[in-house]
Amino acid sequence: MAEKIYILSEEQAREIALEAARLAVEMARKSETSSEIMTVKTLAKYLNCSEAHVRNKMKEGLPCNRKLGVPRFFKSEVIKWLSEG
Repeated sequence: MAEKIYILSEEQAREIALEAARLAVEMARKSETSSEIMTVKTLAKYLNCSEAHVRNKMKEGLPCNRKLGVPRFFKSEVIKWLSEG
């Protein structure tokens, strides 16, 4: 399978880099408060459920960070959401 090559303008590349930096700072701040960052797969394993179940819970309001298109979960936010539900 051939690799795809994307050509971005300088402004598009700058916007992507700034968004990635903002996300990294946000994740670092949240991890300082003893929050573990998890993927759909690691959250499913932590909760002992399927990845499909996690995705269904996302539709019901399970807090996640979807920046850059990949859902990430902060353990402390998930625990809080589950305890309030």
